[in-house]
Amino acid sequence: MLWQEAFLPDLLILPEMNPADVDAEIQRQFSYQRAMNRFLKEEINFDELVDFAIQLGIDPDDYLLAIEEAVDTIVDSNAQIENLDSAIELIRY
Repeated sequence: MLWQEAFLPDLLILPEMNPADVDAEIQRQFSYQRAMNRFLKEEINFDELVDFAIQLGIDPDDYLLAIEEAVDTIVDSNAQIENLDSAIELIRY
């Protein structure tokens, strides 16, 4: 597991979605992943990341709660984390 996975919003694919809707959801996920990577590289600040999430229809409060739950799950399960050094760098902030 990559530690960055805890910071990605859920991919929302529903049975009633048509192929264009599925593609749009995948593109939304990729857009957010790029923004998150820019945040982790300190190219954008937290407020900019939250603003971008809102533009994509991601509720920031729900998203932050989901990150907390994902991190708790990783810690509780003693999951093996790839690239742990970069995760430790993030924790220092």
